[in-house]
Amino acid sequence: MTASIEKKYKLIQLIMAEDDDHLLTQIEDSLTSQKMQVQEPLPSFFKAVIPARKGLSFKKILEEQKYQPLTYEEFREKAADVDIQEPLDELLEMLTK
Repeated sequence: MTASIEKKYKLIQLIMAEDDDHLLTQIEDSLTSQKMQVQEPLPSFFKAVIPARKGLSFKKILEEQKYQPLTYEEFREKAADVDIQEPLDELLEMLTK
C-alpha cells in the first residue's frame, strides 16, 4: 500500500518536531522491524520446518526410529578406533570455514 505524499510529509514534520529520543528510537525500531518483516523472505530452512504431530514425544520419536543407544564401553571402543592426526587447533579452525 502506497502512502500519499501528504501523509509522509506530515509524519516527517511530526518526527522533526519531536525531542524525545526514547520515542524516536521506538518509532525507528517499529518501522525497521515492520520493513524487515515485509521485505526479507524467510530463510530457506524455515520452509523445511513443519509443525510436530499432536501428542508427539521424544520417547515416541526414539521408538519410531528404533534408536539403540551405545553403552559407555561401546562408545570408548569406537572412540579408540578413531585415528585423528590433526592438532586440535587445526580441527577447530576447520569448523569455522
